[in-house]
Amino acid sequence: MRLRTERLEAKWESEAIAAVGDAKSRMRAMAIRAGIPEGYVLKGMDDKERYAELLGTLDAGCGLFLTGGTGTGKTHAACAVGQHFLKRGKTVRFADPEAIEREVKASWRHGANDDERSVIARYVTADLVIIDDLGAEVMNAVTMKALRAVISGREAAGRVTVFTSNLTREQLAQRIADGTDEVMADRMASRIKGMTRMFCFDGPDRRISR
Repeated sequence: MRLRTERLEAKWESEAIAAVGDAKSRMRAMAIRAGIPEGYVLKGMDDKERYAELLGTLDAGCGLFLTGGTGTGKTHAACAVGQHFLKRGKTVRFADPEAIEREVKASWRHGANDDERSVIARYVTADLVIIDDLGAEVMNAVTMKALRAVISGREAAGRVTVFTSNLTREQLAQRIADGTDEVMADRMASRIKGMTRMFCFDGPDRRISR
């Protein structure tokens, strides 16, 4: 009887370990499919209090604007909340503005699987969209048109969006104005401000200090 019990316990332990491994594999696949960079997959936040505050803000229906210097943890935090949404069965899309621009341009090619409207719709309809490193890109007409369509569509639908940027929202408005015009800059900055709560990340560049 004792031997049989030990064998059953060993079997249950083995099955439990396998289940955890399968869950991690599924989570990894979902995160990569959502566009989350490999280096952030299956990574959480050490600052549990701030993590809870970020999730609480999103659950209340308000997006996030994560600002701070290079390497201060903005993208790490964004990916952590994104994977939390994935675990809850929500759809998530992660991209920087240049990646969205490339998807739009790819849809113009002859024989492309998607058209431009379908590309934008994927970003508008996802439960959570993370737009990473906003303001670092060259603000050309294609980038601005795609961002404007995504942001205005998500605002109209009441869907939460996470932005990360080395700039504050005010600095971002100036950055957009430098590449386009002040009217467009004011409109986009106003939308982003209305959609989000700003969180500042500071400290040394973690990538250098490792």
